[in-house]
Amino acid sequence: VFQSSNLYDGLASLVSRLLRPIWYKPAVVVTEGRTVQIRRQFGENKATFPAKVELLLDDGTLEVVRAPLATLQALMKDVFAPAVDDIPGAKRNQNGSAIGSSTSMDVDNGTGSSYDNGDQHLITRAMQYQSRALPRNQTAGQQNNDKDLEAKARLTEERNLHSLYRLVSRTSQLLTLMSHIRRAHETPELPEVEWGLVHGLTYCQLATTRSGQDRIETLLTNLVSAGEEMHDNFDGSASSSSTVEADNLSALLSKQCYLYFSAGSRLTYQGFRAASAALSYPPSTPRRVALANRAG
Repeated sequence: VFQSSNLYDGLASLVSRLLRPIWYKPAVVVTEGRTVQIRRQFGENKATFPAKVELLLDDGTLEVVRAPLATLQALMKDVFAPAVDDIPGAKRNQNGSAIGSSTSMDVDNGTGSSYDNGDQHLITRAMQYQSRALPRNQTAGQQNNDKDLEAKARLTEERNLHSLYRLVSRTSQLLTLMSHIRRAHETPELPEVEWGLVHGLTYCQLATTRSGQDRIETLLTNLVSAGEEMHDNFDGSASSSSTVEADNLSALLSKQCYLYFSAGSRLTYQGFRAASAALSYPPSTPRRVALANRAG
């Protein structure tokens, strides 16, 4: 029976303690706007109250939780580089890189299968995997020698470390991301943040589920791209401060939160939108040619 090392058990306990204060807390709660009738002496009036957005953790709290996670992430990358740089035991391409390995650190695909069945996206089970990691029943008459058992145990341990590192990395970047979105919400040059997309989702759901990842990607793509709605000045150049702010935010996100938003995500979106806008102009016009070149 496989038993994880004391080193891994200690790391898993440490990560659990660091995440426990926030893990099942909603990141954002949105209260819908409502209309209230107010009775006055000369009749009734209606008062409309706007939707209320409440981020349950302020920037100071986010940083208090994030700082030790970032330190642990750097330590794991330095000490356990072979286990965290690539997926341990994964099949490799001709160039030597692991099939399915990427810097995006994909979240679980929800299939429920194990690495042996091709699933290379274990995150949510990283904290309890050591209690389930039992070797498969051997076929009748087959016996493994000590060397084979040691190799299997080492591979299982490295997979556990890899999953734990992914969990730490994604959570650390998620906390940084929430701080950036809060600042974007307070920046008048940027469009309104679509908080409803992540309303009620916990940090656990945002960091470990595919639906959480998709909702964040949609929110960020709309946020950095909506400011470039082809509003043109008289000289034909695109306007201005909203585009600059969107560019700055996009660059910041792609550098510090690349697990949730890459530069390629925004460039792809802009390309499709520019191509669509080009179709609204007559063929061969300078504006259509310019937009087509931008889409390319």
